[in-house]
Amino acid sequence: MSPARSSLTEPERGNPAPQPPTGATRILLDASSLIELEHRRPISFPALGKMLREHNAQLVLTRTNVLEFSASAEKTGDFPTVRKMLLEIEQLPLTYLREGGITFLELKEAVAAFNEQREYRTIAAQLYVRRWDETLVLEGSSPAEILVNQRLDELVGMLWKQGALRLTERRWGRLLQQQFEEDRRLSANVRKAIRRNFPVALKRHLDQFSLAFPKNRIEQLAEWIYDDPSRCPGHRLWYDIRQELMNDLGKAVTANYISDFVHVAALPYVEMVTMDRTTADLCRRVSRRLRKNHPAIRYEQRIFSGLGELLDANAGIFSRRPA
Repeated sequence: MSPARSSLTEPERGNPAPQPPTGATRILLDASSLIELEHRRPISFPALGKMLREHNAQLVLTRTNVLEFSASAEKTGDFPTVRKMLLEIEQLPLTYLREGGITFLELKEAVAAFNEQREYRTIAAQLYVRRWDETLVLEGSSPAEILVNQRLDELVGMLWKQGALRLTERRWGRLLQQQFEEDRRLSANVRKAIRRNFPVALKRHLDQFSLAFPKNRIEQLAEWIYDDPSRCPGHRLWYDIRQELMNDLGKAVTANYISDFVHVAALPYVEMVTMDRTTADLCRRVSRRLRKNHPAIRYEQRIFSGLGELLDANAGIFSRRPA
């Protein structure tokens, strides 16, 4: 990752992030659910805002869901329409989650805990940030921190002018497909050795984030992390789901999986989330498998395959009367 701060489009590392918000229920909607809101399906922005306030809940905005929601402006050139929707979103009770930094911050904490021979500590306090532009960096302050009182539409507008609303998909989409193609050519006994392959994936991510750790101890670190899914919970869930998809040879992998997988890692840090049906099914399958040895893990109860299902009278917090 480049350390330069010249652009809003490049992730970077920095200083510790502020503390997370108080105990509201955090609801992470994918871009498809936000687009449904744009068309007042199954509810309007103002009506959703009323429900969130009545039930002490917050909508979680991430780099991914905001940029995907706004990406139509790059195709059409019609940013004023996107701006209008972003202004409506900003009227909702909001919090901001730095989902792109989950793996980096979890592994950084895991390395420190392992070296200090202590238990892993949650990194949630470093993931929830004050402003949406802080979700664009792995850690610390935003390159746009000198710009005060910037609205969400103004920040997204800066990226639109840079042609960066689809930057992640353009940069990593083909690479993701290539990785899956190569992995799926491996023999079945190699592909399905999920735990045995974890140290290889761990080394790759430690190198990617420039996290120093002795190569001769990586297998020990990997065993320690993998023994308990509450250590690096987002990365562990992401890894198991990626392996599940890799071994499902009948499912094609497209660039769209990048954004889906980013929100997979966020699942341990929110109370409710919407996902496309394929990713939701993968998450539920893995969650049930994890629960066999770790009964407290019930990620599948947080997952909904769309906004309509989440808002159903029998689902989640909205089935209860407001406090």
